[in-house]
Amino acid sequence: MEGKYPQSEGDRIIFEEKITKDITEFLEEPNLDLNRLHLENITEISSKEDRVFIQFVIMNGLYEKKTPHEILMKFKENYSKDDGDNAFMKQYKLSNVVFGEPSVILDNEDVDKMKTLADEKADTRPMDAITFENLESNYKRVAYFGCDIATDNIKNDTITQYTPLSEECEDSINRYIRGF
Repeated sequence: MEGKYPQSEGDRIIFEEKITKDITEFLEEPNLDLNRLHLENITEISSKEDRVFIQFVIMNGLYEKKTPHEILMKFKENYSKDDGDNAFMKQYKLSNVVFGEPSVILDNEDVDKMKTLADEKADTRPMDAITFENLESNYKRVAYFGCDIATDNIKNDTITQYTPLSEECEDSINRYIRGF
């Protein structure tokens, strides 16, 4: 989402207040008890100025009528129109939304109103698939298996429990052992 990553502790407090306000706006829950909203992770996106990655959780509230799942499903409905390319997304400058694991209830509170874990996961699966398709076309994935470390350890006769001897390194190791 849009945001300038804080450079100091003083900036962080102002930044988090703004992000929290922005989240309540795009969730269309202006009266959401802010104690229910927890910022889990905020990451600067270095390749895009004034963009940040935000991960947050909505908790159950004591006297709230809407469950976190209901709030997120309303957001999903707004966001997912036209596969995420719509006025709502542009208004709030959101992209690459991924829904995490559904809720876990530790006591009997609101159990009768909650969906099963499988149902909650199924509700977000279509939007997650669209986001992953977008990410797949926009970002090149690179895997690193540590094959250079494995061959170096073999060369130096220092194979330990930390030597990455994965199946992906088999070709590199065989080339070294066979000498070609």
